[in-house]
Order: sequence, then structure tokens, then C-alpha cells
Amino acid sequence: MRRRQNPAITETGSAGTNNQPKMEQYMTIADVARLLKMDYMTIYALVRDKKLGALNVSGSGRNSYRITQKQLNDFLVENNK
Repeated sequence: MRRRQNPAITETGSAGTNNQPKMEQYMTIADVARLLKMDYMTIYALVRDKKLGALNVSGSGRNSYRITQKQLNDFLVENNK
């Protein structure tokens, strides 16, 4: 006899309701520039001038930033008044 699969169980074998917080998605300055159809240096200047929040993930030397969807949304809401 074949056993029926419980629809509440996902393919990974865990229950459908997951209490773990979702991982934050990070975008590069280039990703944001493409998304907003703006020049890379414009987005970089917004980050540098602290008008657009970003996380500096550079190890040494050159600056490297990551921007969350929330930071981008907050910036867009604030600047579309």
C-alpha cells in the first residue's frame, strides 16, 4: 500500500510554516543602478553622502557596499514626497 504524502510537508521535509526569519537580500551599487536606470556613480555618491543607506563590506583597499531592499525602499519613499 502506498503512503500518502502530507501536503503540509515541503520538498525539503520540513513543515510548511517556518518560524525562522527570512535572509535579507543584498544588492550591489551596480544592481541598484540597473534597477533604477541610473548611473553607477550617482548611486555611489548617494551612498557616500549617506543619503542612501548601505553596508560597507570592504575588507581592505577599495570600498564595497551592499544595499538591502528595505534601505532602497526607505530611500525611495523619503525622496518621492
